[in-house]
Order: sequence, then structure tokens, then C-alpha cells
Amino acid sequence: GSTMKPIGAYAPAIENDLVTYSSVIDSSKIKNYFGGSKAGPNNWDGKYYNGVTVQFGIEHSVNTAPCQLIKTKVGLEDSYNFLTKKLGITTLTKNDMNLSSLGLGGCEYGITTTQSAAAYATFGNLGMYYEPTTYYKVCDSTGKNVILKQKSGKRAMSDDTASIMNHLLQ
Repeated sequence: GSTMKPIGAYAPAIENDLVTYSSVIDSSKIKNYFGGSKAGPNNWDGKYYNGVTVQFGIEHSVNTAPCQLIKTKVGLEDSYNFLTKKLGITTLTKNDMNLSSLGLGGCEYGITTTQSAAAYATFGNLGMYYEPTTYYKVCDSTGKNVILKQKSGKRAMSDDTASIMNHLLQ
């Protein structure tokens, strides 16, 4: 669940110059979060803050911060599009166009570990996304020489965003 926070909220916000790693974002509960009168989400530690930096929000896995970030700055559609079009997440549905799914990972079908690994790899690949591929081995026509040709990647985010996110996640 919490693995969605960096890729669904923080990376698209940094990529679109909406925040920096030291920006202070609202971390209060959202009124009508669950569609009724109940506010949410809850933070895992039961603590709530007036505001937190992006770095603090990631380090402490604050639940309210990425939801507020998507609600007030990124937008549901841009978060969804970043995940599906830039990071190759194919398991999301239109039912996942909500703060719980995109900000906290409460998705209808979840995301696969392979898709998650490929999305996170963009941070170490200076923003380049490579479609995940699994090889046992690739041989030439004789079957004696092992060959492996990597597919070319596509730019998912700027190298600056990738570097910042890589730093934040250390």
C-alpha cells in the first residue's frame, strides 16, 4: 500500500514543479474522505501534524500528506495518468480514481511486484522507464553463445525528479 505514495503522489508533484523535497504540505485529515461525513485517512501512528515537508512525509510514511498532495496539487487524473502512462501500471481501473487508491495503494486489484519494481527503477535510471522483461537466457541459433539485448527505455520523468526521489527514498 504505502509503496504507492512515492509513485502516485510525490513523483508526479515533483515532476510538475508543484513541490520540492522541502516543501511543506498539508497533513490534516480530509473532510468527507470516505464519501460521507467521516474524515480521513488515518495516520498509522495516530499522530497528526499542521504540515510536513515532503521528505518528512516520505520518511514517516504519513498517510494524510500524499492524499492532500493529490487532492490539492496533483489531481486525481494526473496522478492516474502518471502511473498508467509514464510508469506502466496496467492493473489500475477507473474505480481507482480516488485518493485511497492513488495516494495509499488501496487499489481495486493492486499492482504487481514486477510493475512496482519497474516503476521504482525509474528513480535509479535517471527517469527512464524500461518495460519489465524476464529472461532465463537468450542464445544464438547455435545455442552455444548467450546473447541478451535490452529494450530501449522511454522517459517517464526528468532526471532531476528521479534524482530527488532517489535521494528522498534513501
